[in-house]
Amino acid sequence: LISILMGVFAGYFTFKAKRNIEMAERVSNRLDLLYQADSAVYKSLYAAMNLGFTGVDWPDDDKQYPMLLWGQELHINENEVISYQDLSGKLNIIPFKPSEWRSILVAYGKTEIEAADITDKIEDWMDSDSFRRLQGLESRGYGLLGNGVKPRNSHMQLIDELSFIPGVDAELLLRMKDEIAYWGTPSRSPFVGSEAMINAYTSEEQRLEIMQQRERKESLRSQYNKLTKVDASLVNDVPSGIFRIRVQVQQGTARFVRVVDV
Repeated sequence: LISILMGVFAGYFTFKAKRNIEMAERVSNRLDLLYQADSAVYKSLYAAMNLGFTGVDWPDDDKQYPMLLWGQELHINENEVISYQDLSGKLNIIPFKPSEWRSILVAYGKTEIEAADITDKIEDWMDSDSFRRLQGLESRGYGLLGNGVKPRNSHMQLIDELSFIPGVDAELLLRMKDEIAYWGTPSRSPFVGSEAMINAYTSEEQRLEIMQQRERKESLRSQYNKLTKVDASLVNDVPSGIFRIRVQVQQGTARFVRVVDV
């Protein structure tokens, strides 16, 4: 009986030790991947800046990669994948551009009236005065809703603050989150954005041309030259210098992704 009990205890402690070792290995692998991802972020910054945002000069080899600013994946090696997306092709909280927001809200299923309603409310939320826009909402209106929410009357602090805007439900915000960057630039490069962003500036025919050129990894400069009724000093293919860098590192079956706006 004692031998049996000792055997049971031995088996139990062996099982626990094995589980602890496996857990330690997973933690170690995760920390290793985290280190690799951070290292790849630093490399990606160097790689872009070294060629003046015209290409990617990866420090670990002599190969130069094209800098495809619409988020095209660059496979550096079997363990590292990076992408760059210029934030001038995303929606911004700062600066806020109502016309872009309205167009993209329509692309995500809102009617033009609903889209204008939301953008008026976003502007009323952030401005410091108490004058209500045509379809906007100020403190008194929020008070009538009875949910205890009041407009900030200054710039939103987080993208998630959009959830306080009537008309922006959790599902819409979740779908649009990747479309939005908190900071942006006054100049715009919409053709490095999503198809919804491209639609805000072009016809359906031109959108198809742009997507085909992106698939072939071609320059989009000629497409900007086709635009009419836009300010060429504000809408162009000049990199803004503000990017969303996505780094993916892999080790065996484990994968770690780091996304930074810089």
